[in-house]
Amino acid sequence: MVSRRVLHLLFAPLLSALVVSCRATPDFTGSRPPVGQRGFVRHTEEITVQVPIRRLEEWRRSRPLESTLRGTKRIAGVARTEIVRRTWDEVGARRHVILKDGNQTTEEVLQVTRPTLFRYEVWGFTNWARFLTDYAVGEFQYREVPGGTAVKWTYSFHQRSLLAAPLLSWAVRTDFAEFMRSALQTMKQQGENDYREKPAGASP
Repeated sequence: MVSRRVLHLLFAPLLSALVVSCRATPDFTGSRPPVGQRGFVRHTEEITVQVPIRRLEEWRRSRPLESTLRGTKRIAGVARTEIVRRTWDEVGARRHVILKDGNQTTEEVLQVTRPTLFRYEVWGFTNWARFLTDYAVGEFQYREVPGGTAVKWTYSFHQRSLLAAPLLSWAVRTDFAEFMRSALQTMKQQGENDYREKPAGASP
């Protein structure tokens, strides 16, 4: 069986080259890609945050995306977001996401059930991901547990082709999984720190 280290050595140079060569401004004003039922590569990360579920949901809505999606060595963090229409966290709201390396994506809210569910679609990738996936669906599920909130974050990447599937699967399980874990750890640290510093009943 081929080890993860060998796969990194084989595929990392290719991904790095694609990052440099594939930037293009996405069309973030047209219709979003329709979400299908098949052809997805999925990955889920979970963490428990010692903050009550409603306080955590309010805290998340108040924080800019760049404060938690700081990035890793292999995937750039968020530099800023630009609202395209409506207010973020409303179904149908859309925003433009600019990454620290100059690449960008577009996001649209698909479903909101406060405080337990937040689902959104991402497309218009300008980095290496555009060769492997045409869109992705992200989903946050929040569940109240003793002492806090269990957070489950799932990303489902729609494969662009059968040929792209093996490389997409590898990238999602390795580089993107690390990106998700880093973001959740940041959420946990910041959320818990802010909760401890705020008096009961105060806004996060």
